[in-house]
Amino acid sequence: MGTTSKQEIESYCKRFENRKQWKNDNLVRLLHFHENSNSMMCADVSQAIIIGEYYQMTLNSEAEQNFTQSFMFNESRLWLITYQIVSACAFLEEKGLYHGDLKTQTIYLDDSENIKLIEHSFLPNHPDAYSKAFILDEFHLLPPEQLDELKQSIPSSQMSGVKCDVFTLGLILLELAAQQSSSAYYNWQKKVIDKEQVQRMCDMLLCLGYSSIFQKLILQMISEYEIRPTFKIIRDGLQNLEKDILGGIQFYKNHIKQERMKEANKKQFQTFGQKM
Repeated sequence: MGTTSKQEIESYCKRFENRKQWKNDNLVRLLHFHENSNSMMCADVSQAIIIGEYYQMTLNSEAEQNFTQSFMFNESRLWLITYQIVSACAFLEEKGLYHGDLKTQTIYLDDSENIKLIEHSFLPNHPDAYSKAFILDEFHLLPPEQLDELKQSIPSSQMSGVKCDVFTLGLILLELAAQQSSSAYYNWQKKVIDKEQVQRMCDMLLCLGYSSIFQKLILQMISEYEIRPTFKIIRDGLQNLEKDILGGIQFYKNHIKQERMKEANKKQFQTFGQKM
């Protein structure tokens, strides 16, 4: 972390000490931090060295590998991904925090392909996705309510960061299952998302062989802001399925449409899907 005042660094150190105590299997651990203080130009300045867990693989890497090999995500894998992300984000929610920058490139995987997340506020003053979109006009998977804020040139979103993350996770899960980049739903220049196109792709999930309960979960995540669940609500709803999800049991089999899309049509669909 860069040079800052001693007073600020003391405040940061308290935050880092608290962060170091967190225990959640799906959040990147803070391993060590160290303060260096010295005097420059008659002023006391400090620097902090922060060491956290490092993971090279991401969910984007897994998705690209599946796309290259014409493999679809197994639904059991998608339920595990969902469960682990929800677990981490519900933990953050209980701390009064939110991830703030969910995308396949920032969802890390350990050697056992377990999810590892790092919240945007891990480093002080680090911007979330909305702030980067506002400042840099950088594309992010923002929900409709934040797109409306961008159109009004509101510099800091007034919406719940948790509910916005829930929407983004819904799009990510849809992207993984359908092998269609979520950017295809956006007109970023106009700051709008084509909800009808998103709905059509959700309908397509049943034809691809995914269960109706998985489809309904995604539909809940991308629902209107007022009725959209938080991560804690979703986590509580998944508790009865926890053992099945962690054990890779196909509890969803009875909810899969019997008349699936023919294999040839599946391959054709994958061919036209956009690479993530």
